[in-house]
Amino acid sequence: PQLPAAVKNAMTFTADYEVFRSDERIASITQIIYQFTGGAHGMSLLIGYTIDLMNERRMQLPHLFAAGTNYAEHLNRFIREEGAKRKLPMWGFKGIDDESAFYLNDKGIVLFFQQYEIAPYSEGIIRMLIPYSRVADILRPEILR
Repeated sequence: PQLPAAVKNAMTFTADYEVFRSDERIASITQIIYQFTGGAHGMSLLIGYTIDLMNERRMQLPHLFAAGTNYAEHLNRFIREEGAKRKLPMWGFKGIDDESAFYLNDKGIVLFFQQYEIAPYSEGIIRMLIPYSRVADILRPEILR
């Protein structure tokens, strides 16, 4: 069926990307998608891709850390501290897992949470930068430049 012009013209879809790290070993990019299809507000979605170029694979959080380290404990502590500083409600946050969303930039690991995931829509997509220096003792050496 045909949509009324007022609705059809109000719909929006955009997609863009940003490169945060690109060297001989690692490429880390994000894709941001925004869509408005009517209703109270549009929705954004952020997707992170960190690629190990030497092994030709998409990296997950465990790939960043030395084997046998309890990286999740370190990251969860940081996230809870940062959430408290920002006065975020941390809705249902039980901790990160192997598939938690992240990307790498020049300063550290950026963990991110979608709208509504741990806080209200008004907070937007929440990004938390964990400086490399904070986790240097458990990072794999090739992650540091």
